[in-house]
Amino acid sequence: VKVPLISFRNMNFDTDKTKENLKTSKRNMKSVKEEEELYKQNGNKVQVHYLINSSHFPFTKQRYSDQIIEEIKKSL
Repeated sequence: VKVPLISFRNMNFDTDKTKENLKTSKRNMKSVKEEEELYKQNGNKVQVHYLINSSHFPFTKQRYSDQIIEEIKKSL
């Protein structure tokens, strides 16, 4: 990447559905591996923040929108 990147990734965890845990775990690990590869290629230009059960639109939840805004402010 040519400019600093802040990434916010959703990580799903559902303790009630044991049948889905393996599938969810694989999906979470795929996300982590993708972010790790991005970091290896770009170093400190990449920041990743994992948001637990935030959905695909984390900014719609106050908790996550506050966190996203704070991280953006820190980077300015």
